[in-house]
Amino acid sequence: MKIPSEMEECRAFWNWAQLIPGLKDYLYKIVNEGKRNPAHGMKLRTIGLRAGLPDYHYPVPNEKFNGFWLEMKTRKKTKHDSLPNHQREWIEKLQKINHYATFAYGWEDAADKTMSYLNNKV
Repeated sequence: MKIPSEMEECRAFWNWAQLIPGLKDYLYKIVNEGKRNPAHGMKLRTIGLRAGLPDYHYPVPNEKFNGFWLEMKTRKKTKHDSLPNHQREWIEKLQKINHYATFAYGWEDAADKTMSYLNNKV
């Protein structure tokens, strides 16, 4: 069985999110990935590109947190796999300011974590 790419996982998560009232209005994707030459990367950093920022942001608070951030990983990754330090650092920084920030391993895990946030179960 073919393991979906991160792009395929993101597409499936986005399609699922469009079915959820409220979520579809405020959830957005942060596009930090992509190959670029060093000069273009530097230009993007001068206007705010931030390495490691999670893939998705839902800026609506729930009963406990100020907002929701999600870093998507393919389902082939596990919590024991090495994750980039710059992504871990962003998750930790966001948690320090009372945001729910987490990693998801596949779109179903992302959907479960999102619903837990929406239902105040985190």
